[in-house]
Amino acid sequence: MMQIIIWDNEVDRISEIDKNLHLALKELHVRAIVTINPEPPSIAREQLLQRLPVIEINEKYWSLKPGKAFSKRECISLLRQII
Repeated sequence: MMQIIIWDNEVDRISEIDKNLHLALKELHVRAIVTINPEPPSIAREQLLQRLPVIEINEKYWSLKPGKAFSKRECISLLRQII
């Protein structure tokens, strides 16, 4: 099963990305385990601070617009590239 991690430290953005990501997964009929990593030390260690929010899928990091939540459409597009 696909593993997806949402890396971010902003609660409202995390919530929006999580919702949009789950809607995209449902629309594409893809099963995945989605987790969230909001811990600043982990984010800094992975050197992701300047790119937040970041979605990690299959150990690859994806960032579209720093500071902006991924929309449902962007999540669908990203998942289509991967699956």
